[in-house]
Amino acid sequence: MAKSKNWIHTLRNTLVILSTVLMIAVVVFQCMEITTYGIWDHVKTTLKSIFQPAPAPAAPAAPEAPAAPAAPAANADAPPAN
Repeated sequence: MAKSKNWIHTLRNTLVILSTVLMIAVVVFQCMEITTYGIWDHVKTTLKSIFQPAPAPAAPAAPEAPAAPAAPAANADAPPAN
């Protein structure tokens, strides 16, 4: 039984080492790609746009004031002025 436990731990340790090497390889290849194609400016712009806070939303436009009431028309019920 102890032999199988040792085998499982050995397999786990081997997988941890392989995954670590793979992650390092990915970082190295990404750095090589950025250098080869000269996209560092694009990478910096993208990272800045991701981590900068969004601009504050614009304030809503103030509603227009209602039109001034028109001067009241001559009251039809009133007697004519002399």
